[in-house]
Amino acid sequence: MVSPFRVRPKRGAVELLRIAHRTRFTTVPGELSMPRQPLELLKGTLDVVILTTLSRGPLHGYGISRWVREATEEAFSIDEGALYPALRRLERKGFLEAEWGVTDTGREARFYRLTGDGRDELESGVRTWERYVSAMGRVLRSSAAG
Repeated sequence: MVSPFRVRPKRGAVELLRIAHRTRFTTVPGELSMPRQPLELLKGTLDVVILTTLSRGPLHGYGISRWVREATEEAFSIDEGALYPALRRLERKGFLEAEWGVTDTGREARFYRLTGDGRDELESGVRTWERYVSAMGRVLRSSAAG
């Protein structure tokens, strides 16, 4: 069984996940709210999303996928075909460690947790995304200004 240690996430890491999904519905004056289409993760974002998720504590693959869907109000959904290869890749790079444990439903599963190198990689990824979001905001504001 995996020890239930908890690592407090950096506030910026969780906030980056929330930026893209502040509201689930598009509101246009005079029109009914319409559900938004799910967003595709941009190239290079999956690792940051996984590391951010695991900064909250160890989880198995399905738990990671479920947390991302819930945290983004279903704006992001990670397919198993992308999630498990990414977890193995991050483990090979030394950013994650995995051990077998038992889920809440009594099934055996691999639980993943961040390593020190994984926390460093997350911090680097968050800084990169903060720069990206800031630059994109400047572009969008300048476009709206005319």
